[in-house]
Amino acid sequence: PRKDLQNQIYGDIPLLLAQYGENIEAFYITKVLGQILQASSSKNPIPEVHVEAISHTLSYQVTSKAQRPYRLCRENHAEIHHIFLQLARSHPSELLGIFHRKLEMGGGDTRVGILALMSDVISAEVPGMA
Repeated sequence: PRKDLQNQIYGDIPLLLAQYGENIEAFYITKVLGQILQASSSKNPIPEVHVEAISHTLSYQVTSKAQRPYRLCRENHAEIHHIFLQLARSHPSELLGIFHRKLEMGGGDTRVGILALMSDVISAEVPGMA
């Protein structure tokens, strides 16, 4: 709840996302990221600048089959979907814009993955996504 601690944690999000490139189990990184998003309140959501970086990193894990450097275990996959729901609740228009850009620029696997993520978010009836 302390603003100074939230700003410090939010500043560490890029460092946390960089950990996906290391030899660390992806689920643990995703779980910590999910906890950060869960702890951020609706009055003080994560800064919009982090939404694209988080979305890009996590959607790559879900959509890239050819060069997937991550073992996408069931728990990690579920946590990624949970994070996208949290992002949709805090920044719906930003997330839709990111999804739209990925659909326009992506290949077949990317489009299928993004459409599946969009379906999950929309079926969860997140306010602002309709």
